Amino acid sequence: MELLHYIEHTTEEVSNSCKSGKIRELQSRIARIKSSEEIGVKYMQEWEEKIIETRRAREEGLAEGRAEGREYHLFTQVRRKIARGCSAAEIAEMLEEDLSHVQKMYDFLLTKMDETEEESWAAWPGLQG
Repeated sequence: MELLHYIEHTTEEVSNSCKSGKIRELQSRIARIKSSEEIGVKYMQEWEEKIIETRRAREEGLAEGRAEGREYHLFTQVRRKIARGCSAAEIAEMLEEDLSHVQKMYDFLLTKMDETEEESWAAWPGLQG
């Protein structure tokens, strides 16, 4: 029961009022850990590393999102130009995009023009890369 009370109210005063020497020893170890500069430095380093990793992951996610957004915009433009009867070369020139990439989209979209834009986008193999 003393241990439960100590865990719920972890303070030096509570540990001193406990009869168990094990609880007082536990409090002594906790105090040493809290006052240890080495442990404090390790904690701060881990905290800083976690923040850096979180920022890096966020930046990567934003970059991936922007790239996918650009790809989607190109995809919809190519699809619309196909519907208007344009060739892959014409589309690449109009949009000032790389012909080989536009050609891949063009060839893919020719087989998907009976599907909705969302359906064809979901099937676009460029999303896996």
